[in-house]
Amino acid sequence: MTRNIFMILLAFGLLAAAASTATAQNRLPKAGSARAGAGVSLSGEALTLNSSLIGSNAIGFGNVHIPILIGTQFRVEPTLGFARITNSPDPDTRTTNQIFNLALGAYFSFQPAKSSPVVVYVGPRFGFLANSSESTANSQTTEASRTDLYGGLVFGGEYFFAKTFSLGGEVRATYIVIGDTEFTAPGSSSTTASTDESFVVDNRFVVRWYFL
Repeated sequence: MTRNIFMILLAFGLLAAAASTATAQNRLPKAGSARAGAGVSLSGEALTLNSSLIGSNAIGFGNVHIPILIGTQFRVEPTLGFARITNSPDPDTRTTNQIFNLALGAYFSFQPAKSSPVVVYVGPRFGFLANSSESTANSQTTEASRTDLYGGLVFGGEYFFAKTFSLGGEVRATYIVIGDTEFTAPGSSSTTASTDESFVVDNRFVVRWYFL
């Protein structure tokens, strides 16, 4: 994890240095202007999601971003994600997990060098994860659902290859409050209270396309 964070920070530094003499005035938003677009992100946590009731790993699953740049120093970015995984080890057993992720980030952004096409941003992001699981065995179905809340600090950057296209990455420190789990089985239902909390530091790569 530490090596991944170091590699992302090093990549930002190299990009900024390589672009220090580049002309970026036609790539970045000007003061008083606004731009918007769409993007996708993925991190290593997307590869470790298992068949249990989905938890904090899903924050790193593939997400869709809607970046909105307001001038050169501020941006807001709603994030939306959905994942569905089905595991069926035999014809009589099947487990389906799905998750919905919705978040909003607000960031202060700046150029590390005036003529550079690199933009660095930092700020908070808050959201929630709606988890659900359905397990069927011997014609009996059991359902579970839970909603987790999270918030944290994001440090990221993006390199504008053109006015409409950028490639970047983020390092995120996220605090997660695990919600109560509701179980439903044939003829019964119950709720398991939770006081669990989690702290996650991870990273992701983001590709953005600005079309407005």
